[in-house]
Amino acid sequence: MLCWLARDLEDNEFNPTNLQEGHVEVAVAPGVLRSKVFFNRVPDPWLFLGIVARPEHNGPWECLTAWAQPVVAPECPVPVDSGQERRAFETLRRPAACLEDDTALSQALGAGVWAQSWRRR
Repeated sequence: MLCWLARDLEDNEFNPTNLQEGHVEVAVAPGVLRSKVFFNRVPDPWLFLGIVARPEHNGPWECLTAWAQPVVAPECPVPVDSGQERRAFETLRRPAACLEDDTALSQALGAGVWAQSWRRR
């Protein structure tokens, strides 16, 4: 199994224009499978999830099947199924961010609350 962040993808390859991010070609049809919402592909970022194997005669490793799983953000690789779910994560983060300066809460929990923004920069 392979798994890492994918910045761009084509029908049968991950990171074709970002080779330094880890370029992989999928050797077997149907190529890269990915989420759709009403026939529209969910945009990046994604986690690349691939199954690799070696042919019987010790040839080079091949990616046999692959999935592009949309995630909230590169800094927050939580799986989502749509842009709306990404926005929901940001909406949930805002109230938590307001609690960062609450000293009474920090004392009650034994540690401070911290919330990172996951918006693209």
